[in-house]
Amino acid sequence: MPYTRTVRLVGVLAFSLAGCSIVFNTNDLPRIADAPVDAVPPSADARIFDANPAGLTLESLDPATIDEGTGTSGGRPAVIAIKGANLDPGATIEIVDGTDSVPSGLVIGTHMVGGEHNYAAITVTVPVIGTLADGQSLSLNVKVTNPGGTAKMLPLTIKGLESFTATGNVAVGSLKAKYSDATIASNVHFTGASPAHLRFSGGVTISATIDADGATLTAGPGGCPGGTGNAAAGCGDGKGIGGNSGLSGAAGGGGGFGADGSPGTGSSGNGAGGKATGELMLTKLDYNVGEQGNRGNGGGGGGGATLGTAGNGGGGGGTIELTAGGKIVVMSGGAARSAGGLGTKGGGVGGGDAGGGSGGAILIRSGADVMATGTWITAPAGGNSGGSGGAGAIGRIRVDSPTGGVASMGNPTAQQGASWPVNAPTIVTTPSVSLSLIGGNGGTYGYFVVDGQAEMTKTLSGTTMSNVSVALSAGLNRVCAEAAPGASGDVAIECIDIAYVP
Repeated sequence: MPYTRTVRLVGVLAFSLAGCSIVFNTNDLPRIADAPVDAVPPSADARIFDANPAGLTLESLDPATIDEGTGTSGGRPAVIAIKGANLDPGATIEIVDGTDSVPSGLVIGTHMVGGEHNYAAITVTVPVIGTLADGQSLSLNVKVTNPGGTAKMLPLTIKGLESFTATGNVAVGSLKAKYSDATIASNVHFTGASPAHLRFSGGVTISATIDADGATLTAGPGGCPGGTGNAAAGCGDGKGIGGNSGLSGAAGGGGGFGADGSPGTGSSGNGAGGKATGELMLTKLDYNVGEQGNRGNGGGGGGGATLGTAGNGGGGGGTIELTAGGKIVVMSGGAARSAGGLGTKGGGVGGGDAGGGSGGAILIRSGADVMATGTWITAPAGGNSGGSGGAGAIGRIRVDSPTGGVASMGNPTAQQGASWPVNAPTIVTTPSVSLSLIGGNGGTYGYFVVDGQAEMTKTLSGTTMSNVSVALSAGLNRVCAEAAPGASGDVAIECIDIAYVP
């Protein structure tokens, strides 16, 4: 039988008080003993059990760039796989000054060198750096030193991100692709045609309201507009139908989304309500103009006789995505809302009333925890201003949290996507690992390894968590869970990094 040997190494973490480097020193660890000669088969693929410390080479870091704020507020740290040759188990691994100095608070956590001496891995927590603006970066080095003094370095970049500080009316076009963190203490109302995507490497605290509400005719960002007098709203089957223009008092129907919109209830010639559209798990949020999907729909305009003035339909509620690598903490007064706009009443002789817009779409995701009490996420229907237009439908809400228990957070009830636990392994020495897949009881989810294991599926029956096995390749692996099997796109999947160091 072939001879194999696996050794798990645990080191001691030392911090430089001068801020120049952070050192993980394993010099006191025992070396792996030579394999007995008679236990190693004379084959070409026999494993090498000792490194040549003087022959150390480093080929690559994966990743070579880490976002500011990664690993803060309870989130998972960054995992860096180091590929090279003659990596000794007693090696010291540091992050040291490059062109820039190592920032205070940067921490190396877990450290491991593989028994075949070609891979090592470390975990790194990068603090929020107040002086590092969006688009700026720090140039550092990862330094590996073998016993005897042979040392090599590879460049590591820390990417700067801004903290989210906006208040009041915020145009979605002004949003950054990602922020480091946020403390939202003043109300924020998003405007524009596209969804409001708020993404953070770290944590978020909310003690005010963020909203993407629709208004009369005008949709919230990412939603569909209401119909003008006599006209249907936009966006496919979910649109409310306008009232008949030639019939006195004809009313428009409400927009549909999370349910069917209500039909108009005028004297005659009323418009139908829009149909329920989209899907529970909100696996796609961005659409072309007029395209049907996971978005709030507008109410139909009112009809009316020649002497009347028809009412205007309410716009559909908009779309909000809030994704945080760390905790999302909701304080008293904190809320997220996407309400449908109001349909207005008709005027003059026989002017028909308009339908209300539907509620919008809200997606909340945390890599650590969503800490909230009670219902704080709402996607309510738009009404008809007291007229005979049809009311809009409710919207849709999804919350992904590794601690579960999300249903009561939303009105309508929040659906739960798939998550991985915060304490899932970061570095392993085996080619497969068992992970806990977290989701809603009765939900079916997909999971896969990027560029590796093909998609598998798991149904959580009578439970909100179940173990699944994933196969890994040497180096860094991105392990993803899908909110629905076969779904793709950045809002459909939740991914973590795991390094396999053979």
